[in-house]
Amino acid sequence: MFELLADVEHLGELCRLMAVFAHRRNASLGRRTVIDLAASTAGAGFRYPRPAAALSLAQALSLLGIRGPRVRLSRLGRHFLDLPARTTLDLSPDQGRLVFSLLMDDAMVRARVADVMRAARRGNDDQLRLRPHAAWDYARRETVVYLQQCGALVDSGDGFAFDRSYESLLPGHLLAPAGLSEEELYRRLDAQRRRARDAEELVKAEEIMRLAEIGRPDLAGLVERVSEFNVAAGYDIQSFNEEDDSPRYIEVKSSTGRRLAFEWSAAEREMADRSGGRYWIYFVPLSQILRNRPLPIVMLQDPLQHIEAGNLIELPVSFAVTTARTDPATDQGPNARLPCLQVWAPPVTT
Repeated sequence: MFELLADVEHLGELCRLMAVFAHRRNASLGRRTVIDLAASTAGAGFRYPRPAAALSLAQALSLLGIRGPRVRLSRLGRHFLDLPARTTLDLSPDQGRLVFSLLMDDAMVRARVADVMRAARRGNDDQLRLRPHAAWDYARRETVVYLQQCGALVDSGDGFAFDRSYESLLPGHLLAPAGLSEEELYRRLDAQRRRARDAEELVKAEEIMRLAEIGRPDLAGLVERVSEFNVAAGYDIQSFNEEDDSPRYIEVKSSTGRRLAFEWSAAEREMADRSGGRYWIYFVPLSQILRNRPLPIVMLQDPLQHIEAGNLIELPVSFAVTTARTDPATDQGPNARLPCLQVWAPPVTT
């Protein structure tokens, strides 16, 4: 991805390229035609067009689809053009947040952004700030430039400040090195809770529509959001399989990017193991954009089967720790095998 970014030099070139399709949304254009039309805007600003590089980047971000010599606007590309625009040479705030979310799907981009976050500090106003340093290597300086171009970093006079609207698009572990206040933590958790609830309501509506459209309104009327009254059930939505009226257990996962990635609890994993093919993961990409969403919901049946087949990779992200079991006949208590354990008790007053 960074090779594509280096070739395009400025993320605003995406705007120049996508503008070619502004009045040709349903057109299939030749690759050479797209490049020539974008290049013809050379006098529109101070940057010289780099349409070939921008075309490769737009394809990598799924804004454009290329089949052979023909180029078409994707569903995600239409959403990009529907967002309020600033100019044909620079990303608007909404376009910048979309491009940032798409870039964060790339592992190298996430690693580079994580490196930048390690240099950031949260000020007294709870604002994340970044002060340039002469010892920064080329990779960090380059990453900062791209963060500026998409709007995540803004000039604050003595350095840079992170736009708050981008913080919600960052995984929590990337923010941790810069510090996270209690207030900011609760704000993030509340935003995540609202986003998860909205994603579940969306999936519920989609399931009702799916069953109604295949001629099963009787089942559609029985779909319910279980998490509303039982968050420990191991799934969020109770729906049905139309073939035999058997239950379909749906766990809703979401992300601010488009890459399929999620964490699940022990209860969810156990429910998936018990249910087999009746257990589904419904993954909602770009969950910050639910109205007129640019990407469809990904429906994944029997996720454990996909993990066993190697289609999905499961990694531990947390661990439970407890004392070792002891022989009941000699056990002097639950902490008997921890001689180094220090216990403090308040003094007894009389």
